[in-house]
Amino acid sequence: MTPVSKLDELLKEIESNPRDQRLHQKLGELHQKRGDSGQAARAFKRVAELYADDGFFLRAVALAKQVLKLDPKLIEAEVLLAEWHHALQLTGEAREHLILALRALNAEGRTAEARVLEARFAAAGLSRLPSTDEVFLASPKARA
Repeated sequence: MTPVSKLDELLKEIESNPRDQRLHQKLGELHQKRGDSGQAARAFKRVAELYADDGFFLRAVALAKQVLKLDPKLIEAEVLLAEWHHALQLTGEAREHLILALRALNAEGRTAEARVLEARFAAAGLSRLPSTDEVFLASPKARA
């Protein structure tokens, strides 16, 4: 079976079983073998989301950290890490990932999204964060 047909077959299986973590894991591994780190990261991110949906936050966190190794610019993974650390009551880690996500959003000029994200976390009780403006000013792009 060719790699393309393996991929097509796997995608059809996922379409029939969208919550099957094993299938998404296989998809990520297949993309990784093909050298497509971006697609692999997205597939593994989906596995992490499924773990979190089932309440397995520690597994989700571990996998999301691997996702960031594959695709360090995947801001959504930073946001998920902030959410899951907050759910695990690991406030320091939650703040760290939130600040990284805010910096990345601001560096891409997505300041409105950054402010919404900041407000969402503040409403969830993650307080005493630097303001979005302070995070932007601390980012390397702002200093350039």
